[in-house]
Amino acid sequence: MQVKGKTSNSFPKELKYDVELNDIKCYLDETGCIFFVVLIKPDNTKQIYYKNLLPWDIIDIINKCNCDQKEKRIKFLKFPKKKTDIIDIFSNFILNRIRQESYRNISKNIDLEKLIQDAQKAPIEISFTKTFDKKESFGDLNFAIPTTYAYTKSQDGILIPFAEIKLEAIGKEINRPIFISEKQYFKSYLLKEVNQNKQKYIISFGNIVDFSLNFANKTLDIKFNPSNDITANINALNFILNFITYKNLAIGTPSNRIVLLENICLDENLTSDFKKQLSTYTEIQQLLEYFDYDKPANLTQFSESDFEKIRFLINVFFRNMPANKQKGNSALRTINIHNITFLLFYSKIDKDTYKLDNFFKSKIAIKYKTEEKDYDVSQFVILKQDAFENFDNINYDFIYKDIISISPSKAHYNETMNLILRMLLAFDASAKNKAKLIDCIIKITKWLSEKEESPKHQLNYLQALKRKQPLNQIQNTL
Repeated sequence: MQVKGKTSNSFPKELKYDVELNDIKCYLDETGCIFFVVLIKPDNTKQIYYKNLLPWDIIDIINKCNCDQKEKRIKFLKFPKKKTDIIDIFSNFILNRIRQESYRNISKNIDLEKLIQDAQKAPIEISFTKTFDKKESFGDLNFAIPTTYAYTKSQDGILIPFAEIKLEAIGKEINRPIFISEKQYFKSYLLKEVNQNKQKYIISFGNIVDFSLNFANKTLDIKFNPSNDITANINALNFILNFITYKNLAIGTPSNRIVLLENICLDENLTSDFKKQLSTYTEIQQLLEYFDYDKPANLTQFSESDFEKIRFLINVFFRNMPANKQKGNSALRTINIHNITFLLFYSKIDKDTYKLDNFFKSKIAIKYKTEEKDYDVSQFVILKQDAFENFDNINYDFIYKDIISISPSKAHYNETMNLILRMLLAFDASAKNKAKLIDCIIKITKWLSEKEESPKHQLNYLQALKRKQPLNQIQNTL
């Protein structure tokens, strides 16, 4: 035990204190020590800080110092006031001091990098002591587990520490990233449940994957809890499959690997089930991206009928399956998937074969007929007000580009102006994605004003602009 004193005007949450390296090396000869620093304020109030300096900590500190370095700044924690917490500090220090005594003697001959690699192939050992008062029990979901160490064994059977472990609390989300093979999958994890007698642990990653570890019968159950976030589901399923492949994960840093699957049974059928789910979610994501749908899809509320429609669309758009169209039916088709509505279009391949296309990504020739001549107009002039209130696959960039690409004519300008009026009514009602809608209207009305001199185009432009932002003084006078 080492005690130092220092005056201070405040008591920080963590104390950084310079310790002489020669002293630190001496502590290694004693198999470590608990180092205390007492801060004393001018009013004589005191706060104790502590740092466990076990062989693993000491060697880690020495390896991070330069050859000519004399001191090392070390982080100290506030010493607790609760009796059971104080007992835990000393009990775990003694426990790990005993376990690291042999390591102290052979540490100079150990290749630490190789040790971490070997640790991936062997089970790790973690142990700690926890003292409860009469009101606490191991089943409580909010107690703090003391800092301890992860050990592996050398070829000679000697326990060798290779990482400091802090299981901060059960029932509390721990903000430490989760890696597999250098790739980060989650930002945090949660130790949801612990049953000491049955040696059962449930660890939750991102509130979407649960690992249920039972060390009594050496089994690992993996539960996937799908969310409405398709990207999160895909990430979780990739995490599960890579975990099964590599049989380890890392918490905090990519090198801090923890082996969970060594000599633990896992249902082999799970792999194929997870792969099927991953394939399904990936195709759903591709489908929604194709339709420019970027809102939460409420997948957990989808019915089997909804998934049948999704499979149908995947076959049509990604596997080139022809679509059936009954004679006399409209070339337009609306498809509803729970709270999502898409507008599709049948294009004829041959006499009895049709292809189903996304109406808002397909170029369709539309003619405006007069007695004298037929004029080209945009396919989008057929849309009514409710189209902008109901359909989720509207691509406003495509609408604008299509309109400005049509050959100029009075008929085209008039039909486009009528479309603008319906779009403005939709904006004032309950249109979806109002920001993109009004931007599209502004661009089209500005284009019309440049193509054809008419007070109506200028008025529509200002009406649209006013819905997005206040008009300036000049615009108000027009």
